[in-house]
Amino acid sequence: MLIALVAMTTATVNSPIAEAERSDGLEQPDAARYGRIAVGEYYSCAVKLGDLYCWGILQWETQRVPTRLHYADDPATVGTDESTIPFDEGDVIDISVGGSLSQSTACAITDDGVTTGAIWCWGMNDYGQFGIGSIEPNDAIGPARAFGNATGAVEVRVGGHHVCALFSNGEVKCAGANDKGQLGNGTTTDSNIPVSSQYTTS
Repeated sequence: MLIALVAMTTATVNSPIAEAERSDGLEQPDAARYGRIAVGEYYSCAVKLGDLYCWGILQWETQRVPTRLHYADDPATVGTDESTIPFDEGDVIDISVGGSLSQSTACAITDDGVTTGAIWCWGMNDYGQFGIGSIEPNDAIGPARAFGNATGAVEVRVGGHHVCALFSNGEVKCAGANDKGQLGNGTTTDSNIPVSSQYTTS
């Protein structure tokens, strides 16, 4: 039975297959590739050995299906159709999902061995939460490079209508809705470009 959770939760799981290789045969560099899980209102996604799996009621081509609303009661791999998805199997190091069923957003971080910490988002961009300087595409049906093509991201989190990313230098940047100060930059002004939060981990 699929349990609907209103709040998005992300956790790291200690996997028993930590010594296994990625599906593309490359060496696994860290434990983050073995057990990331993200839970949305009616859908869930997880990262296993660098591959992304999603299941539940999925909006906005989360599984690369021809219809926008798709139900899957078993995990299905995301990232196998190179004609529509810009990252490959084995490249995903983090995943986050958020929003409601009709206004959902998903973001992933990839490491393809050349570019480390690239952020990709799909779904709703109605408040500029992709951080690309525009609310277009308003509802991306496939992953679009987010946060101004930034690299070096190590974690990404999706809220109701905003996205925040933690970078390797300890900086936190956010984009999207900010009516309640959720971007953490000392204002209540929405931003469709990443703004630096006043919180850092360094």
